[in-house]
Amino acid sequence: MGRFTKILRDKGIKKLSSDEKVHNRVRDRSKKIVEDSKRKLLRDFMSHPVTKEIKGGPDASSLSGAISGPGNLYSFIGFQNGADPVGEVYNLLDSLIYLSAQKPKVVRKTKTRVYLGIKVNVPNDQQLAMASKMPWEPGSWLFKIERGMSGLGYYIYEKYIRASRSGTGIQADGKVRTGLFKRTTYMSAILKTFRGNFTK
Repeated sequence: MGRFTKILRDKGIKKLSSDEKVHNRVRDRSKKIVEDSKRKLLRDFMSHPVTKEIKGGPDASSLSGAISGPGNLYSFIGFQNGADPVGEVYNLLDSLIYLSAQKPKVVRKTKTRVYLGIKVNVPNDQQLAMASKMPWEPGSWLFKIERGMSGLGYYIYEKYIRASRSGTGIQADGKVRTGLFKRTTYMSAILKTFRGNFTK
C-alpha cells in the first residue's frame, strides 16, 4: 500500500509540474514579485548616497563620505561636465532585469511539495562594467567605489578650473592633501537585496 501511495504521489507531482494552469499561476505571481523587486532596486540605487552624490554633478556635496576633505565623487573620478553616468547604469538595470520567457521548471521537491521556478535575468559584472567605464583610466567606477580608488592625495577641488573635465577637480603633479579614499558598499549590496527576494 505504501508503494502504491508513493507511485500515485509521484505521478501527481509530475502532472502538477507540467500543468499549464499551474505554470500560468507561477508566471503571474513571479512577474509581480520581479516587478515589485525591480522597482525597489531602482529606488535603492537612486537613493543611495553614492548615486545622489554623482547625480549632483561637479558641485555636489560629499554625501557618501568616500572623499575626505573638499570635493566630490563626480569631479574626483573626472566625469565630463554635463555627463550623466548614473543614468547609464539606471537604464541598464531597467532594461536588463526581467522575467525569462522560459517555462517554469522544478527547482526543488520534498515528500509533499514541488517548487517551480523561473529564471530572472540580471545584468552580469561585464555588462555593469561596460555601462560604468572610468572616464580617464581602465576599469569601472561602479566597482571601484567598492574596491577603492587611488590618487586622492593629488586631487585638487576648486570652482571653475579650466583644465578640468568636470570643471571643479584636477589631479596635481605632487601630493597636496592627506587622507585615503573610503571604500563604500554599493551595487553589490543593492543586487544582493534584490536577489534575496527570490530565495525566501
